[in-house]
Amino acid sequence: LQACAGAPAGALPLFQEVLAVSRQVDGNDDANTLVSMNNLASLHQKMGHHELARPLFEEALGAQRRTLGEEAADTLRTISNLAMLHLRTGNFSLSLELAEKALEVRQRTLGKEHADTLSSLENLGLLRWHMAHGEYVSFHAAEAFKGRPCELNDLECAKKLLGEAVKGRSKVLGKAHHLTLESVRALGYAEQRIDELRSSSSTAHTRPNDSSAQPPLAKRCRRR
Repeated sequence: LQACAGAPAGALPLFQEVLAVSRQVDGNDDANTLVSMNNLASLHQKMGHHELARPLFEEALGAQRRTLGEEAADTLRTISNLAMLHLRTGNFSLSLELAEKALEVRQRTLGKEHADTLSSLENLGLLRWHMAHGEYVSFHAAEAFKGRPCELNDLECAKKLLGEAVKGRSKVLGKAHHLTLESVRALGYAEQRIDELRSSSSTAHTRPNDSSAQPPLAKRCRRR
């Protein structure tokens, strides 16, 4: 996929052919077929073809659960991919369920400092960022959302999760690693947005919520 990053449309027929041949030769549940399925789904997602990516991810996930088990690395990778797809399409509840599942299993089976665990941690933090705005909001477009309603509780969760990702990646990968810097950048946006909301004297900048009914931050951000 990295090699095709500059021209995903041109790579699409090749990815489709590879999957078709793999299905025919190796079968639908073969590991090579499932890798090809994930690759094609990821390419569709990159191109914005979410309606084409979803059934491929779901088919791959079903086969991986049957053949590899719920906690296999490839299964968790597909769960994470599907969580990010649901994030892009605004299905936050399902995205949250899948993202929390991936993080919980990875923390338990791989440890809190494994690269995949830290990736899940950041993904969950990013999900909370988008949930705070009520829609998918890229960091490039964040400036345009200044002054709009925003859920502070989700932003606090995003800050906490992204802070953990920064700490873990700084320790494991180093402070200058591009993934660490990616987490630092995301954390900076969350902190800036929180500061903006807190410094504003108008309650119109915060999406309505019953703060008296909210549990402590640690419990609100707790992964299932």
